[in-house]
Amino acid sequence: MKKLDFKTVVLSLIVFLAIISAVSAEMGTPITTVCEINESGTYYLNNSITYGSGTVINITCDDVVLNGNGYVIGGSSIEEYVGINATGVTNITIANATITGFGCGIQLINTTDSRIENNTANDNTWGIYLGGSSNNTLTSNNATGNLYDGIFLKVSSYNTITSNTLNDNSDGIYLMGSSNNTITSNNATGNEYGIYLRESSDNTLTSNNATGNEVSGIQLEMSSNNNVITNNTAYDNTRGICLDGSSNNTITSNTAYYNSNGKYASGIYLMGSSNNTITSNNATGNE
Repeated sequence: MKKLDFKTVVLSLIVFLAIISAVSAEMGTPITTVCEINESGTYYLNNSITYGSGTVINITCDDVVLNGNGYVIGGSSIEEYVGINATGVTNITIANATITGFGCGIQLINTTDSRIENNTANDNTWGIYLGGSSNNTLTSNNATGNLYDGIFLKVSSYNTITSNTLNDNSDGIYLMGSSNNTITSNNATGNEYGIYLRESSDNTLTSNNATGNEVSGIQLEMSSNNNVITNNTAYDNTRGICLDGSSNNTITSNTAYYNSNGKYASGIYLMGSSNNTITSNNATGNE
């Protein structure tokens, strides 16, 4: 039997360790408890975390990928606490986490060029909150049963909100003082308002489904001007599409049907709103 050469053994060991190191680097750094992420890189949850005394994961540097791996981050339903927070950073990805029981499930403050994808934010005060943040993408998230808003943008512009599910919140998607956002292919059901714009202009709403909301499927209010609302479906709300004190909007090729059972029930309803373009819509069976 041939003896193994010592150099061969050492070389094989080095190669083996290099492979293990490369695999570990690709997977990233595991997170098992409350932490601050202050170095760029890839991180992943290795278990669920329950914490009732503050923010669980705080991201303070650029270029971070955080993979929740389907684990749950749970809080104590105190409004000041946050599940995952990122402040003043850029190029962040937060994905595949379930966050419940916080003031904000996921919060971006003054954060840009980031992505929130495939998360579940349930039973928080706000599911996903953006403040002063721009050029972010929120996609394929589920925000259900939050006290106020499933997704809330405050003074946040040039964001894309697409393919999210927003059920049983006060507002499915709520924009306040936010402009030039694209809201497309979302499903907002069983909220008070499906999609609600307040003092928010130059946004595009397209191919959203707003169904079974208590007040309005889509509501523009308080000088929400120059928005484009096209190819949306507003079904079984009190009002399908409602403009209140909002002007110079374009409402085209929407379907608003079977909206009823309340004050001012209608397919498309305008109050104190002027110079809007309303064309090629289908409003059927409203009362």
